[in-house]
Amino acid sequence: MRRVSTSTWKRVERLEQSRTVVRCVGAWPPILSIDEWEALAVPMQQKLLGGEPEPMRIPTLDPMDVTHKYKPK
Repeated sequence: MRRVSTSTWKRVERLEQSRTVVRCVGAWPPILSIDEWEALAVPMQQKLLGGEPEPMRIPTLDPMDVTHKYKPK
């Protein structure tokens, strides 16, 4: 294996020092508490739904359903 010359190391070092890295800084808003988030979200959701929110329905699962065990071909 050949050794790398000193001049090559110096050129690489100069290249590494001359390159500047531009890093973006994100100006993120502060994280909201749950109460603040709810105060913002509920009116928006009611506006989208057009009134009072519907109660959440829990889907009933069929115990005899085994389709999740087989992948379609």
